[in-house]
Amino acid sequence: MPILTALSFLTTVECNMQEGMEGNPAAGTMKNVSRVLAVLAVPFYHGISKGYILLVDYIKFIFTWVRIRA
Repeated sequence: MPILTALSFLTTVECNMQEGMEGNPAAGTMKNVSRVLAVLAVPFYHGISKGYILLVDYIKFIFTWVRIRA
C-alpha cells in the first residue's frame, strides 16, 4: 500500500505539475522536490502502518489482560 500511494502521488506530479506553472521559474524546483517527497513517502507510510498494527496489538493485549484480571 505505501508503494501504491507513492506511485499515485508521483504519477500526479509527473502528469499534472505543469498546469498553471507556465512561466514560473520555481516550477522545476517544485517538481524535483515533489519527486523526492514521493520517494521518501514509501518508508514513512510503511512505518505508519507498522505503528498502527503495533498499537492495535497493544490495545488487544490490554483488553485481554484486564479481562483476565477481572
